Formats: sequence, C-alpha cells, structure tokens
Amino acid sequence: MDVDVEAAVKSCTTCSQHDKTAITRAAPLQPVPFPSTAWEKVAIDIVGPFNSGSADCRYAITLIDYYSKWPEVAFISNVTTATVISFLSAVFSREGNPLELVTDNGSCFVSAEFEDFLAARDITHCRSSNYYPQSNCEIERWNRVFVNCLQTADIQGQPWLPYVTDFLLAYRATPHAITSVSPAELLHGRPFRTKLNIKNLAPPRASSQMKCGTLSNIVARRQAKIKQYTDKRRAAQTANFPCGSYVRIRKPGFVKKGRSKFIQPLQVLAQKGPSTCKLSDGKVWNDIHLSSASPAIAAETHDSSVQPDEVYLPSFAPLPSLPA
Repeated sequence: MDVDVEAAVKSCTTCSQHDKTAITRAAPLQPVPFPSTAWEKVAIDIVGPFNSGSADCRYAITLIDYYSKWPEVAFISNVTTATVISFLSAVFSREGNPLELVTDNGSCFVSAEFEDFLAARDITHCRSSNYYPQSNCEIERWNRVFVNCLQTADIQGQPWLPYVTDFLLAYRATPHAITSVSPAELLHGRPFRTKLNIKNLAPPRASSQMKCGTLSNIVARRQAKIKQYTDKRRAAQTANFPCGSYVRIRKPGFVKKGRSKFIQPLQVLAQKGPSTCKLSDGKVWNDIHLSSASPAIAAETHDSSVQPDEVYLPSFAPLPSLPA
C-alpha cells in the first residue's frame, strides 16, 4: 500500500507543482579567469538611488578593471543610456577601449544604443545571468566598499564628492588584498605618491617579476582558497539540467503567502556555462534558481508566464538608503 501511495503521489501533476517538491541548491563557485593584462576586462554597474544624497548625487556609476582592480566612480542625477555612454566615453578617452565589458541586465545596458556604442569600439558585451549579481562579483564587491565610504562620509558630516575623491586616491594607491599590488601600479606602471611618502611610510613598489610572472599564480591560489571555503559553507552541488529537460524557476524577491514560489516549467535550450542555462524564455539563469520538473508537469502546464501579482523584480534592485 505504501509503495502504491508513493507512486501515485510522484505521478500526480498537482502534487508535483507544490513548492515542497521543488529543490534548489547552491551551485559551486566559478572563479573568473584572471585577465592577462590591464584594462582587458572591465565591469560597470549602477548604484542607488541614494535618498540622503543631493540632486546631482542621486545615483552613481561604478566601474572596475578585473586585472588591476582600478575603480572609477561618477555621480549622476538620473540613469539613462546616454548618461552611461557619456561616462564610458570619458573613461575610455583616458585609458583606452577594453576588450570586454561586463554588466547586469539593466535597461540602460541592454538598449540598442548601448550595443551600438560597444560595437563601434569592438568591445565584447558580457551580461550576467538574471538575478545573480555574484556573476558580476568584481563590481559588486567594489560597490560594497563604495557604499561603506558614503556611509562614513555621512557619519563624519563630510560632503560626498571631495570625500570620495580622497578615498579613490587612497584605494588606488593601496596594495589590493588579492593581487598584493596597488591598482595604480598594475594599470599605470607606477605607484601613486601620497601623504605616506612624506613620512616615508609608503609600501615598497612591486617588482616586475611580481606583476608579470607570479601575479596570475598568486590570484589563482587565492581564488581556489575562496572557492573551497565558499562551496563548503554553502554546501554547493553541481546541478544536472541536460538540454531538453524541464525546470522551474524560483521567483526572486518577495512572494505572497499562499502563492507558489516557482513559475511554471520551462525547457532547457542550452548550457551556457558550468552553472548557467538558457531556457525557453530566452534568458540565461544560474542553477541556483532552478529546480527539476518532470515532463508530465510541463505537458500539463502550457502557460509559463508569471501571474500579475507575482511579478519579477526590476533588473537591478536599489540598494538600501543611506542614513540621513
């Protein structure tokens, strides 16, 4: 009897659509390959809105180089494609055009105007998977440092613009925790002269052997250590969603009580990476959002759209407001 009941429940499409049957697992961390040279791969993001900032500091555009960890910041009053292009044009006029630009799926980054801007400069556009900011980890980590800087300025009662300018000087001149070399040395080949030089407290300049020969090995070892720790803490497991199979996506954000936390099944069209899949909705999703679904459920539930009261979050969620 128990075996028959278990078989009946497993074959029941209604039971299979309950949230308790959907299981998502953290995917193993995939370290980003370290670029071979400076300004080869950069990432950009939008931070904000800031409720405590002035009208011209409502948002901030942030950019960072994957190799040197060199950051760029510009405050803006509104987020448009034209504003982002103006910022990138100013940065590229100083540092040159990179080979690859990493962004999220914000509206200002997916417009035809933005794609034309990158195509004219022969820049490859790489977009992170939906609702998985960890795939653009370099810029997200810098954003956390940047927001902490703004909070410190508020606590000390300092205006943002001059405070951030001084902070950028200190950050660019400080040896990075991953590379052990300052961003200024890796990008421009020379250390910055700061107030520490007056007291003869400036760190020694990194040798060319460090920058050219062993830097990638140092970064690889530290990435492996971070991966081992993170995978163990998250109990990460490699998912197996072969092409042609069906999966259910866990809805990001808040879901009302009594509503399903997963949408109707979608078909896996292709494997885009070790932990990412392209689904029949045309989007690329990280495995952390996916749960296997039986073909029987997919055959019975043809509508894969989200209900009106269960909409997705916007492409980028605003950060919490800074203290006034």
